[in-house]
Amino acid sequence: MRRGSWIFATLLLLPATYWIWIAQLQPLIVVPGEESALQKRMLASDTSLVYVLGKQAWTEFNISAPTSTVRVVTNATLASMNGVDPFESYPFTLQYEFLDAAGKRLLTRDYAYQSHLTQYREQNSDRLFSNSFYLQAELVPMDGHVVAMNLAELPTVASMRVKLLAADPLIKDVAFRAYIEESVPEFRIAHRWLRLSDDKKEKLAKGNVYQQSLLDKQEIRYILQNKEQPLGPIGHTYQSRILYVMRNHEGEWLAEPIRAPGIYMDEVTHATIALPEQGGEVRLSLKPQASPPPVGSNIVVRWFGRLQADRSEKVFSWKGSGLEIKASWQGGLLEVSGSGGVVIQAFLRVAGAAEQEITPKTVYIRSYRVSEKESIRFNVDHLGDEPTPFRLDIRQFRTLNQTIGAQNLRYELLDHKGVVKQQGLLNTLPPLSRYDRLLPEVEGQYVSDGDSYYYSLPADIGSVRLTSEQPLLINAYNRPPGLVHETRVPEDSYRVRDPKSRQLSWFTLKPNDYKRLLMANASMLIAIQSRPPEDNIDLLAGHYQWQDFHPEGHWLGRTLYTPIEHIDVQKDATVALTYRPIRSRVTERLMLHAAPGLDRMQPKLLFFRHQIEPFKINFYVDGRLFYRARLAGSEGVISLPPLRAGMHRVRIESDAKTAFYLNHTTPIKGSLFKRLANRFQGKTMRFIYEHSSSEKETLGMRLFTSTGITARSRLHVMLHAPNDRVVGPMRSWSFINRRFDIRPAFAARHQRSKVAASRQVTTDRGQTFFMPLAQDLPAGSYSLQVSLEDGPGGYLLVSRMIPGLAAERQVRYEKEFYHVQVQE
Repeated sequence: MRRGSWIFATLLLLPATYWIWIAQLQPLIVVPGEESALQKRMLASDTSLVYVLGKQAWTEFNISAPTSTVRVVTNATLASMNGVDPFESYPFTLQYEFLDAAGKRLLTRDYAYQSHLTQYREQNSDRLFSNSFYLQAELVPMDGHVVAMNLAELPTVASMRVKLLAADPLIKDVAFRAYIEESVPEFRIAHRWLRLSDDKKEKLAKGNVYQQSLLDKQEIRYILQNKEQPLGPIGHTYQSRILYVMRNHEGEWLAEPIRAPGIYMDEVTHATIALPEQGGEVRLSLKPQASPPPVGSNIVVRWFGRLQADRSEKVFSWKGSGLEIKASWQGGLLEVSGSGGVVIQAFLRVAGAAEQEITPKTVYIRSYRVSEKESIRFNVDHLGDEPTPFRLDIRQFRTLNQTIGAQNLRYELLDHKGVVKQQGLLNTLPPLSRYDRLLPEVEGQYVSDGDSYYYSLPADIGSVRLTSEQPLLINAYNRPPGLVHETRVPEDSYRVRDPKSRQLSWFTLKPNDYKRLLMANASMLIAIQSRPPEDNIDLLAGHYQWQDFHPEGHWLGRTLYTPIEHIDVQKDATVALTYRPIRSRVTERLMLHAAPGLDRMQPKLLFFRHQIEPFKINFYVDGRLFYRARLAGSEGVISLPPLRAGMHRVRIESDAKTAFYLNHTTPIKGSLFKRLANRFQGKTMRFIYEHSSSEKETLGMRLFTSTGITARSRLHVMLHAPNDRVVGPMRSWSFINRRFDIRPAFAARHQRSKVAASRQVTTDRGQTFFMPLAQDLPAGSYSLQVSLEDGPGGYLLVSRMIPGLAAERQVRYEKEFYHVQVQE
């Protein structure tokens, strides 16, 4: 009875089993002349047995023979091709463990992948397909990834297990296969080759120049000795599939549109273009990209010259199909901005030369992601017992119009044994970057500017460890202690530089586990650009404190009258030092200014002439003779009688060809500025500099070289601090050990500075260079040493500018005087 029931149940199941088998085998049944589209693809494909990885359990593979390399091939699987962007990447992460024969774990690694789905369009149809497929129509394999794993340091490895750790929501699972090199004994090579089919021989020999029938013994030996053996899974719980990969097809590849060459600009990112020192006629070619600017919208081009007064702006209208901009600019930096996607190429034509392309190349920096689960650690190398400068740049991920709060980065300073010596939080909220962008670009994803923190790490600090509750991007830098900061003046003020002659200020550091971060997809490339200088509004408005410095001890000085190159806002304290040209025998209306708090001044009249014979001068104010004298010499300064501030009519009568300049009035083009310069009498000048750490300060220097000298001067400028910097963190860093290699400035006759009491000696217009000093320096008295290492030297001006309004209290005594009248 029981046996009959079993037979009866089997007979009932046979039809159902038959139809299940027929359904599975149906795609494989090929009727001559009636092949389906799937069958045609199958006949044109190679097959591979793959194993399915899920998140729940490990899939373990036996490494049967000793090997130094395992080659792994993976294909992420999508549930459907619908809604998949062929130009988008889909991430997933696999976790690997390598075990010995006893099951002991030798190594664990996480590998992050970015998978794509390459699609093709059928000829004479809009139907899309991919190059690889499964018989299960609902599953779509993505492009394969090949990774070669080095096991040379794991000689006892016996097995490898893998599982899917994380994946994009659209990824259902991952197909996996692995291979090791198979070693074939020499005596079996000829026998094995003869047993292979012609199809197998053709496949193995397809990498050779000759077809398989023409191969010699050495070529056959090479082919078989480098054959790979697939690894098989251990156990019975694994899942497998057959992956089909087409050998060839006639579909059209859906390639991502190739961006035109040039630098990219959109509504967020501005483009910057460096111009060489000589400048010239610039042509900008703007071509539309995805989401171009609206027709008629503004394209703004700003020019930034070397000095703060060298600025201009031009506005152009976007035409829709593109835009050509032609204009002449001097050396400096161009910034182009607009309201949509544009690619820009730049060309320069210098007088007498052919047009050359000056489009800057894209510069990349690799930044590392830090989070609560992913810490980063940087080692610190020291030179002896000296503290090492260390810098951190922190960037946030941003989206457009996103409201984001400040984030905290936790830092730990560890000694050489890993013990925490100092820790704290770095608060960061940098603005959305207008110049840096993430690569590869993701629509709507941006990055902030770098927020910098600085440390002076003592010799007992061996590393810095960083963690954060929110994902942040980190870059770390250091520089050798005592390294002289080299600057070429004026060449390094222009961003077009010879990379071989450029000195870096900071040197990038890699994290300790740099390779692991790359494999875990915990790093990103950021495209960076040259940035325009940040203008100080207070300086432009004339709101600053200004102080000249002169050397300690015995020093030699000369008065220089330097042409004013730019007419900016005049500071009240400089009215007595600024001399305006006054034409002879011409009545001019002038506004005369007194010192702050006074309503009267005693102006001075400066004159220059080529003769030394005596001459007469009559000076009229408001139609009345105000001053009369008979003078001699080629130059001089006349102290005029006091005058009330306000508008006056001024006229000079003289019987000789003389250039006159009057102070206490508004400067115009051709005005002179009086400075007392320090003459290089020996090789070194020392100054006393009082530093206040509450404000940023700038030591400005200007070297005047005698007219006609072309040799460069090399100055070593060193600020000797009273004590060392604090460990940090600090928000700024001052380079206090600098070397300036200075080229004499070309000066036309009207641009030359006049040296007082020197029989018409002139200098060039002077090269200006700066030494910014910030709050990282403790307040105190510093010794500033300027040494002439090489070259002619000349006349040096050293001054300090502190931006902003400051409370000043001065007591002035104004003498009472009567109206002065000169009688004929």
